[in-house]
Amino acid sequence: MFPRIYANVLFDQIGSMIAPFIVGALTQNGTPWNEYYWFPFALSVTITFFQFFIFASYELPLEESPQAGNSASGRLKLSLKLPVAWLGFGMIILAFAIQDTLSNWLSEYLLQVKDTPDGTSQYELAGFWAGVATGRVLLAIPSHKIGEKPSNSTLLVLVAALFGVLWRTTSVPGNAVTLAFTGFFLGPITPNIISLVAARVPPSLKNSIVSITIGLGLIGSGVGPLIFGEVAGIVGVQILPGTMLVLACFCALMFLLVPRNPRASPTEGPDAA
Repeated sequence: MFPRIYANVLFDQIGSMIAPFIVGALTQNGTPWNEYYWFPFALSVTITFFQFFIFASYELPLEESPQAGNSASGRLKLSLKLPVAWLGFGMIILAFAIQDTLSNWLSEYLLQVKDTPDGTSQYELAGFWAGVATGRVLLAIPSHKIGEKPSNSTLLVLVAALFGVLWRTTSVPGNAVTLAFTGFFLGPITPNIISLVAARVPPSLKNSIVSITIGLGLIGSGVGPLIFGEVAGIVGVQILPGTMLVLACFCALMFLLVPRNPRASPTEGPDAA
């Protein structure tokens, strides 16, 4: 599951990296920026069309079929009784909230607080997403080998430190470099959370818990920017780095609370942590 998780989320971040360039091109040509959403709409329709053919012959495995006496509601109840699942839910909500709140409000922050020239903010945002994609490629195996808890907690501490740097940096190149490294260290966190939770639950509950975890992450990606927008409307968008710093620290602390993997063999070393 570990390689598949990384492959899935990697292509998602590549798309996020390309999106600011499309918006920038539309804006520079005098096209309303919201016309951009026709691109993901068209892609969504295309994917929906093809999925009927791709999954037309799919059959549930025997252990997942209703005849096995393992209902969806029963698996849900069992999933919600696992403490590690609740830790995973909290971490994934925070991780998605950090990533997407920063993505949604970064341009506004750079323009209003950092006096970034018009047309430059989308490139800095693209640099952030490029860092996320690169981090997921280059840090996937090292973070898994070092150990889930120490590696991810360290990455989040580095992310928090970089948010502090972003708070104080005033130059455009400094902001761009800081954001790229922030994305680089933040990149592996989301798939690592999913992998960490999936490794600590019974195989029969893995699909259910992973689905719930991803769903709650998407809720975090929607609610996070919304809540920040309400608060920023009162106190100002300048609180963006500080807010992200606090959320990253909370997520790092939650990683330290994750229990040892009961299914890891004694020879696995740090991976069992």
